[in-house]
Amino acid sequence: MRNIALVVLLGAVVEALVDFLFKGLAAARFAPGASLLGAFGVFHGVMSVVGLLLQTTLSRTALRHLGIAGTVALRPALTAVSSILGATLPGFATATFARGAHESLTNSLFRSAYELLYTPVPEAEKRRVKALVDVSVDKVGTFLGSGLIALWPLVIARAASNVASSECTVPTADKQLPVDNETESVITPPPTDDQVLPFHLARPFAGTPPAEVKLPPA
Repeated sequence: MRNIALVVLLGAVVEALVDFLFKGLAAARFAPGASLLGAFGVFHGVMSVVGLLLQTTLSRTALRHLGIAGTVALRPALTAVSSILGATLPGFATATFARGAHESLTNSLFRSAYELLYTPVPEAEKRRVKALVDVSVDKVGTFLGSGLIALWPLVIARAASNVASSECTVPTADKQLPVDNETESVITPPPTDDQVLPFHLARPFAGTPPAEVKLPPA
């Protein structure tokens, strides 16, 4: 039962992530309102038809040749492949493929094999445990996926802040300025070529003697 709960938990986390990515890219691609709602309606309608076709044509074949575990593994395998494809070629098309693969298999082949996992469980315990796993564990997985989505911008902002602070750090000079032993004042080195003020900026300071920094007595 722990393995079944783990499968449901991870599936809910992945579903929350791919659903957020798909909806975010869809919102950026379609205009808000009827256009966006129409796109979602077409997507879920097509996925329902695809799931029905998979259920009626490939369900028995998959269970016969792949077994229960192999049929259950089809959903995470195809979702992983589509996610890698999306990371390689990011865009609305790959996000739609990842979300569609997860949804269509969830409502067809995955569901057919998942229900068979409870066959060895006694009927009285099956009702209690299945309701707990299908509802509570699924909601916990959705909550965890939403938490990852909420924390991701904070992680990016923290990483960007660390990079910016490391680039702005000014290294300290190891060399000390020379000191005049007689006057105990710091000898200011002459400016380099890149430190010389332009004529129109240096003119107001013409004739000003150089400043001396007195060191405190030892």
